[in-house]
Amino acid sequence: MKPTNVKKYISLLLLLTLLASPLRVQALDMNGHIEDTEWFGLNDKAGYNSLSVDITPEKWEGGSHGYYYANNARFSNGTNIYGGLQTNGYDGARPLGKMAIFSIWNATTGIAESGGIGIPFDGEGTGYSVRLPFDWQVGTTYRFTIYIDRDASTGDRLWGASITDMHSGTTTRIGRIYAPVTFGKLHSPVTFHEKYIGTTKSCSDLQPSQVRFSNMTANDTIRATRWKHYFIKSTRCGDTVRLEDVADGYRSSIGNTSEPSTPTSVTRPKPGEQAATAGSQHSSLALIPLTILAALIAFLVYRVRKSGHR
Repeated sequence: MKPTNVKKYISLLLLLTLLASPLRVQALDMNGHIEDTEWFGLNDKAGYNSLSVDITPEKWEGGSHGYYYANNARFSNGTNIYGGLQTNGYDGARPLGKMAIFSIWNATTGIAESGGIGIPFDGEGTGYSVRLPFDWQVGTTYRFTIYIDRDASTGDRLWGASITDMHSGTTTRIGRIYAPVTFGKLHSPVTFHEKYIGTTKSCSDLQPSQVRFSNMTANDTIRATRWKHYFIKSTRCGDTVRLEDVADGYRSSIGNTSEPSTPTSVTRPKPGEQAATAGSQHSSLALIPLTILAALIAFLVYRVRKSGHR
């Protein structure tokens, strides 16, 4: 083998070794729903005029990560409607900090509150969203309610969303959104705890967030009979993502929080969805370059032996 060819193979070997190195730092994808919890007993597809749930942020120390404490429901025709509280909100042009938000998929217009904003959105889907800076406090329970603000038999029905401070009794309207009467009414609520912004290189980088959801109710009087959890991102960071059932609901935690304990009623993963573990995620990423490296080494050994017989 010519010296120039040897140098070429050695350079290629070094490059592939670098690509396969475990020293590479890769971001850990923890953005998305941490968990979804389905509430039963409110599944009549004829729908309800209102849905409410109590949201209690229990731990948030500030930081760049964005967490969403939300209630999602469906209209009779299957369209999504949802909203709740966010740690680092965005109005489409600038950060807002703590925020209350309400959105309807496939809607096109709405009415923002004073100091708030109404904007169309796209990405996961398209629709309309109303957003309002809202300085919620850790330890305070807020009742998030979606309701018919102005009914109609034809055309558009106007839906509103509000946040009630259960300590002071003060109710703040987030905004209102028009949706066609043909959408129907609300049913089948699902609460979720989502991390929507923030880069994490490891599980220890997760900024802690803890929230309690409770008292899911339709039409002010019809209570959910039970609930079921689905971990979505949990298996990637083991004990840093936890669920615990409490009176009339549950607690969801991510990051280094002192509680809760091991979840008591959990199903994982959600049917049809697969959540990769941290180990399998990183090992599978490394498997391809290491395989290429092994093949190249075998090839070089073969060429060197062959050149020795010339």
